[in-house]
Amino acid sequence: MGERNRERIGPGLRLFIFLACGLVVFLCFALLVSMALNPKITMAYNTKGATYSGPLTWLGRWLNLGGLSGTGRHALYILLMVFLNLAYLAAAFLARKDRRISTTVLIVGGFLLFSLLFLFIPPLLSRDVYSYTFYGRAMTVHHANPFLAKPISYPHDVIYPFIGWKETASVYGPLFNYLSFIVCRVAGNNIPANVLGFKVLSFFFYAAGLPLVYAISRRVSPGRENLALVIAAWNPLLLLHLIGGGHNDPVMFSFALLGFYLYRRDYPVWGLVSMVLAVMVKMTAALALLPYLVFFLRDQRGKVVPRILESAAAVVVIPVLFYFPFWNGFSIFNATSKVLGMSSSSSIPTLAKDVLTKLLSAIGLTKTTAGSLSTSLAHVFFLGLFVAITLALLWKVRDYRSMVFSTAGIFLAWILTSNYLLPWYLAMGIMVCAVAGWNATTACTIAASSIFTLYRVPTTPTTHLLLHQGGKAKPLLYLSVPLAIILIAWLILGKPFSGLRWAKPGSEIA
Repeated sequence: MGERNRERIGPGLRLFIFLACGLVVFLCFALLVSMALNPKITMAYNTKGATYSGPLTWLGRWLNLGGLSGTGRHALYILLMVFLNLAYLAAAFLARKDRRISTTVLIVGGFLLFSLLFLFIPPLLSRDVYSYTFYGRAMTVHHANPFLAKPISYPHDVIYPFIGWKETASVYGPLFNYLSFIVCRVAGNNIPANVLGFKVLSFFFYAAGLPLVYAISRRVSPGRENLALVIAAWNPLLLLHLIGGGHNDPVMFSFALLGFYLYRRDYPVWGLVSMVLAVMVKMTAALALLPYLVFFLRDQRGKVVPRILESAAAVVVIPVLFYFPFWNGFSIFNATSKVLGMSSSSSIPTLAKDVLTKLLSAIGLTKTTAGSLSTSLAHVFFLGLFVAITLALLWKVRDYRSMVFSTAGIFLAWILTSNYLLPWYLAMGIMVCAVAGWNATTACTIAASSIFTLYRVPTTPTTHLLLHQGGKAKPLLYLSVPLAIILIAWLILGKPFSGLRWAKPGSEIA
């Protein structure tokens, strides 16, 4: 019945509705930008006392958004997120079997238009771009090692007042530090120029990833190219945080997608090199490297021994070359180790720790003992669950398609079991799910991204969103509870542990 109803919508009407969805997305984003450029609303991180004018502020002034109460801003933001996600899902539904070039052009045009709204405003919902600037300036200005230099040691640097992570050195890979060096060398001491430089970098790699998504989906989910493109290009969470916030995740996922594409074009070794470069941007790309390596070693089109040697060379030699200029012993990983020991209020393990602490306290344990025990139990359980899911999905890797499906599942498992979770961490998972077509993993990833658009609601006390060490974070129930429901739903519907025998060639993993 649903299929027949869909066919009743003619191509022209479907394109018109699709265009209407894009208009809704644009208007919602325009309202968000107008809100962010109001100094009374803490959505954008900019110079204190700065005022803004121009077309991007007109809508907010016309609607008198600055006159809204805190409750009014809160309600408006949530309403905009609801409309954004509904329009996004409607566009995805319309594009699911639409292979027309006109739809492709509309999707790409929408992405460019949405991006323009976010490119020329201050960092949105995050101050990470200022940390990126410091890591670049550590090399260009202070001639220091970004893996060791902490902002707090350079309080007179022009970027220092804007940095949020003042006691943390670089936690990113050496390739991104090199890119930061280039941006900061060009931008100099001009703070807006540095911010714009990193935003342009994010936009460039995001845009570069879209044709890769389109091309890979032709192999993985033929006929769903426009679905893949709209999932990747119009996702509200990604546009808000990657273009609006200038995060570096597009650099990572573009190299990873290039790796998948090169394998499809029968350049597996170069694809492996590209995958390793993704890890040299952010270490989380290793979750995509693992399924790639499994398939690379199991591929029947070459001899096993040469492939083992080639993979070992790529995985060892490239990191050695990139880390060598920064090497100062394993102390260069201290900042990364510190972050790995932190937890965020939005994660499922934080929710589990809080519930366990209350239960253990209720049976007579002291609050300190209950907190310590619940932290250990939650850590072991969710780490064990993630490892078990990852091994199960790696076991299913047999061909190109199952490699992509396994990668999507591993990233979703990581998102839902991680102690340390921020919205832009979903970027890689969303891009990989896009090429995998519509299935349980894609649906759950999109659902998680929709929930995470409410991560920073204006007037929500920022202390609730801080990251903590030692398991002291308190759960944000409106985020962690829905994510827990998604985890349970995915374990049932996605069936990551089903069929643990070798998958047949061409089989899909939900």
